[in-house]
Amino acid sequence: MKENAIVGCRFGIWAQMEAHLEAWMRDVADLRLHSTMGGASDGPVFRDEAPALRQLNGTPPFTT
Repeated sequence: MKENAIVGCRFGIWAQMEAHLEAWMRDVADLRLHSTMGGASDGPVFRDEAPALRQLNGTPPFTT
């Protein structure tokens, strides 16, 4: 819990929390070393694998 994105934070409006989480994911979480792959989530292993990923037919992306 000590490295959680929102521990000790207070937000006046939802948009402030969303902005904080976006920055935290970009600047903290995405830079962490992945324990299985041995690199950051934007590292060469992940970039090399990205072309092999494909959309599932009829399943919308997670972000929708």
